[in-house]
Amino acid sequence: VIGGGINGVMTAWELAKKGHTVSLFERKKLFSETSSATSKLIHGGLRYLEFGHFSLVFQALKDRAWWLKNAPEFVHPARFIVPIYKGFSRSRLSLYVGVKAYQYLATNNSLGPSEWHSVKAVLKMAPELQSSGLLGAVSYFDAQMDDVALGDWLKSQILAGGVTVREDVAISRIDSIGNLFLDDGQKINFDMIVNVAGPWAKQLLDISLVGCENDLELIRCSHLVIDREISSAFVFQNKKDGRIIFALPMKNQMLVGTTEISHLLENENQCSWDEEKYLLDVINTYFQRKVLSSEVVGKYSGVRPILKSGIKKLSALSRETLIEKENRLISIFGGKWTTSPSLARSVANLI
Repeated sequence: VIGGGINGVMTAWELAKKGHTVSLFERKKLFSETSSATSKLIHGGLRYLEFGHFSLVFQALKDRAWWLKNAPEFVHPARFIVPIYKGFSRSRLSLYVGVKAYQYLATNNSLGPSEWHSVKAVLKMAPELQSSGLLGAVSYFDAQMDDVALGDWLKSQILAGGVTVREDVAISRIDSIGNLFLDDGQKINFDMIVNVAGPWAKQLLDISLVGCENDLELIRCSHLVIDREISSAFVFQNKKDGRIIFALPMKNQMLVGTTEISHLLENENQCSWDEEKYLLDVINTYFQRKVLSSEVVGKYSGVRPILKSGIKKLSALSRETLIEKENRLISIFGGKWTTSPSLARSVANLI
């Protein structure tokens, strides 16, 4: 298995549980790249309903239940508030229908009722919100995670399961007949190779001169860590472009994200000043007390591999994952934290 992010780790673990002898290769440390730069959510993807990705949301909600059952120390339910203001892009009716559909898609795995809240009730739950123009709010349940602690737990699980973890080992190329070539010139042959290198999956195939049917759209997603406590997890709509921004409580601070910027692997992966300003402008539309730049105590960016489909609007791109197999090589296109358990099972079943 090539790639020590969440999908690589979960795939290695599932294969080991099936009785295979597994080696996991990571060029840096496990969870050191994209998987460490997320919004720290285990979620079904409420906003994906807007673009008709119902099967993806249904599967993600099943996977959310898997995480809550198997890692309750690191994943916990939370109520998310979506305040609604006069003049914003989505109507009260569409948002209420959306959160109720989200609840029903979870079936027996629902974490609680999606609800409508009056202005008075919203300001009681979230007194930091602007009252001017407020029409009320809808709310729904999802889950937040401690990704660092969860990553440590998963590493202990795969080691206990017999997976050989090879960190700080770079791979120069692979082929479709099971050969893996390290940067030091060493060649190792495996019965199967799973290329689950996230944003680098297509690049590895290109370097190796291995053809494939799919391609990736790489998107840089940036977050801010703000030294301010908030009363709840919020979902904000950007009045200008309609995008969704999260403001999440995180260890007495606030995590805000995310942007979506087309990215090239050769470019620097960091939150730009324009992205910081964009996120601050959105949340300052909602909070009574403006967040100042001086309150930003951290920022980070991650590159998400999204299946390329020709759609120009980045937020509308499907977060679905495709598995491509050629002889003894399996390559994964896409993938995310929440759906990694079902992806791992699909790979193991294919093998």
